[in-house]
Amino acid sequence: MALIEQQLQSGAFRIWFGHDTPCDNAVWLLIPDSIRRNVQGSDLVKLSNRICGAIEGRGRPETYNIHPDTDPKFDWQSTKQRVAQILREQVESSGLPD
Repeated sequence: MALIEQQLQSGAFRIWFGHDTPCDNAVWLLIPDSIRRNVQGSDLVKLSNRICGAIEGRGRPETYNIHPDTDPKFDWQSTKQRVAQILREQVESSGLPD
């Protein structure tokens, strides 16, 4: 994960790979190792998409924000709660210990 963290801090990386949003890279830092070990393939991709959707508002044009990391009005508290709920649901549906 250190490589992703370094890349996210590099303005050149974010400009060069402009088709990815910051969330597309950062989402992997939000998924705990215990989930990544037990959820793989397309299910892991679906989980990452759900988390990015919760952060950026994907699929909701009225709230979509491709760069919440630079928006001073972005509601991070609500976003943390949405992401935590998604992760709890994943743990419950996978039968993983808390």
